[in-house]
Amino acid sequence: ICKLTKYSCPKVLYKQLIQRDNFYYRKFDANKYTGYVDGRRKGFMQDGVKEGIWEFYFNGKLKIKENLVLGERNGETKIYFNSGELNSKSNYKNGLKNGYYKTYYKSGKLRSISSYKDNKRIGESKIFYENGNILGLGLFENGNEEGNFILYTKKGDIKEGAFFKKGRLQFCFNKFSITKIKCDNFKMGWVWFWILI
Repeated sequence: ICKLTKYSCPKVLYKQLIQRDNFYYRKFDANKYTGYVDGRRKGFMQDGVKEGIWEFYFNGKLKIKENLVLGERNGETKIYFNSGELNSKSNYKNGLKNGYYKTYYKSGKLRSISSYKDNKRIGESKIFYENGNILGLGLFENGNEEGNFILYTKKGDIKEGAFFKKGRLQFCFNKFSITKIKCDNFKMGWVWFWILI
């Protein structure tokens, strides 16, 4: 009855399970586990596979909340700061990022927004200052940077930028010159910050 209705199901602690060949079993049991799981990881398993809403806790606080289908992320996944505030929110399909990906400051204000298709960043990506003003923006095509990537001051003036073609850095520019400058003479630490969001 548990497999059909999720009622009258057993409940075990996550640490009482073992994983073998991508399936979960109760220790000392040859049958794939079906039932509820509690502890630092909470959710439901069907025939040894995670299904539905799963929550992961660290030091008693919710760290990750995700929806799983056949053990893979499907739907919305939320990740939280250790202090409990929302850190990021993203959408998945068949285990791959598909759709929006948003990050937040601890204050709850939007930090960045990007879009993905089959785990590759696409379209416009933006980073914001905590006051809501735009910090940076750029375009992605099939996971590669394409065109201008620009960083702004808190007042909204262009601070610096770089131009990409098919993911390759072509040249840099700054607020003093809209002409090309050498990137090796230019502070490019922000590019790594941009790529990592």
